[in-house]
Amino acid sequence: MLKSIIHSETYLINSSNSINDTSNCARIPSLKNENNNRYSTLLGTSNSKRSNFLKVCSWPFQRIESLNELKREDDTEVRSTDLEEKAMTFSTSRRSNLFPLRNNPSLENIKKVSSRSSKKGSFEPSNRCVVITNITSSMGINSVIQQVCGGPLEKIVRHSNSLEIYFIFPEHAKQFYMYGKNSGLLIVNGLKLKVQWLLDDENNQIISPNLLSQILHNGCRRCLIISKVIPNKKIRTGDKMFYPEPEIHYSSYLNVSEIRSDFNKFGEIMDIGSVISRKLCFSVFYYDIKHAINAKNEFELIGSELNLKYKDWSIWYGKDITDRACFAL
Repeated sequence: MLKSIIHSETYLINSSNSINDTSNCARIPSLKNENNNRYSTLLGTSNSKRSNFLKVCSWPFQRIESLNELKREDDTEVRSTDLEEKAMTFSTSRRSNLFPLRNNPSLENIKKVSSRSSKKGSFEPSNRCVVITNITSSMGINSVIQQVCGGPLEKIVRHSNSLEIYFIFPEHAKQFYMYGKNSGLLIVNGLKLKVQWLLDDENNQIISPNLLSQILHNGCRRCLIISKVIPNKKIRTGDKMFYPEPEIHYSSYLNVSEIRSDFNKFGEIMDIGSVISRKLCFSVFYYDIKHAINAKNEFELIGSELNLKYKDWSIWYGKDITDRACFAL
């Protein structure tokens, strides 16, 4: 320590006989800070001394903090690598639960039943039926079905105070179930509807392969749209707008009750409504998609009673009113 302090300009100890002789004297360091910072070149000012002392004292603590930060970074890297290794070692069954199907499922996915024992109210890969409860007599069937979303339906089964909604694809049923549980938007006439899974009827959970192939290839739905070209209808040729003539759009021979009786032979009809179109057009909604398929096949069969009666009409499958996306939560 003394070696670092002693400098060439320090006082030297007198080696001669005379103590007062300053020419051949030895200098010793002065411990006092004299006027005008006499020895500022040696040890610096008092401020510099204080700052150097603080730097030396605080160096070990800075070293400890840097080591702690390195340890934290190492821990986060180890955790991230562990998570990546766990994600790579997921089984196929667990990956199917984490990453649901995006497109229409295949026949194997619809028939697949989980081997694990399920608790009451839990979702299984083959569950397609959602039960809507808390329905009163003041609620119409159309008002309740208009609250359903997620995807097209296979059939609707009515009960006194509930509805069994069978979706075509299980993931659509799951989306509607989560929407009904978490959103709180299933309200009709001021009353909140409740949703739950149907787990008792296992036979109805699996859709038949023949019906599924018709749905995937032919686009079968519960809705049928029947239209007819209106003769002598005035068509707009330019940008000029005009009011349509009521006599041209009025059809005196179209009877809704007669239409219901003609199409009710194939199954129970839920609703008959009008369709906005340039043609004379109406829609028929069935409770079951099989009834709509039978009615369309009979309509297109040449020589059948329905074909001869509606020979000037065209028919095709319409979009189900439930075939719309649920609100993102």
